[in-house]
Amino acid sequence: MVWEIFEPVASRYETWYESEKGRRVDRAERALLDWMLGCLSGTKVVLEVGCGTGHFSRYLASRSLRVIGLDRSAAMLASLRAIDPPVSGVQADAHDLPFGDRCVDAALFITSLEFLDEPGRALAEAVRVCRRGLMLVVLNRRSLGGISRRIGPQASQTILGHARDYSATSLRRVVRRVAGPRLRGLHWRYGCYPRDLWSTPSRLPAGDVLALAVVLA
Repeated sequence: MVWEIFEPVASRYETWYESEKGRRVDRAERALLDWMLGCLSGTKVVLEVGCGTGHFSRYLASRSLRVIGLDRSAAMLASLRAIDPPVSGVQADAHDLPFGDRCVDAALFITSLEFLDEPGRALAEAVRVCRRGLMLVVLNRRSLGGISRRIGPQASQTILGHARDYSATSLRRVVRRVAGPRLRGLHWRYGCYPRDLWSTPSRLPAGDVLALAVVLA
C-alpha cells in the first residue's frame, strides 16, 4: 500500500511549502486550482481525495468553498486537525468513497492520483459522487521532473520514487473511460515550469505538473 510511505513524513510535510521550491510550487498549483474552478462554475462543495495535511483544502476553504478532506493516512489527518482548519477530515479509501451519488460539486486530486493502487477505480468513484466535475493535478511524465523520477535523482526518493505519473494523453484516456456518457468537456493546462520561467497556467507541455478540469453532465 503506497499510502503508508506518507505516515512517517506527516509531521514535517507542511514545512516543505516554506522552502524556496515549496513556495514556487505552491503558487503554481494554486494558480492551476483557480483556473480549474473557473472551468467548473457554480462549484460550492469540494471533496479533496488524498488531502494529506490539508494544505490545498485550506486554500479552497479560503475561497469560501465548503471542503471535505479525505485521506487514508491517519498521521496526515492528525496533522490536518492539529492546524485546526475549516475543513472536515475523513479517513477513508479513495477506491471506495463513503459518500452518496452526486453529493458534492467537485472532487480534487492534487498529486495524489499517482500514488493510488487503482487510479481508474478511484476516478470512477469520484465521478459517481460529483455533480459538476473533477479537478486533477498530476505529475507530468513528459517533463524534466518526470525523467528524474524514472531514471534520475528523484527515482530513489522515498515519495517521488513511487509516483506513477501521467502524460496528457494517458490521463485523458483513463478519464474518458471512467466518465463515460457523463463527460461533457476536458480542459488542460501545465504549471510548475523550471525556474518559474512561466508563472501562469499554460498549454506549454514542459511544466512539471499537468492540470485537467473534467466537466460532467
